Amino acid sequence: MHAGKVEATLFDKQSGILSKTKTSIFCKKTSTEWAIDQINNVRVFKRGHDGIQVMTIHYEVQLDFERIPCHTILQTKDKEKAIKQLL
Repeated sequence: MHAGKVEATLFDKQSGILSKTKTSIFCKKTSTEWAIDQINNVRVFKRGHDGIQVMTIHYEVQLDFERIPCHTILQTKDKEKAIKQLL
């Protein structure tokens, strides 16, 4: 849950569709769907800064597609969670 929004990512192997649904605090749903066979690569990126006073390290799970721009499906501060989602 992030700022009153719930995000759900669903990989459906039977229908061959990856869908990402965002539900706001006002129960408004926004859904995006992609074909699983369009996915070229799934990567985890380490982002942010690790300094003395400021630590903004976080991890992103990113999908690369054939004909559309890449898309981030998860942002987390936990490295193990990002790797688990990647697998």
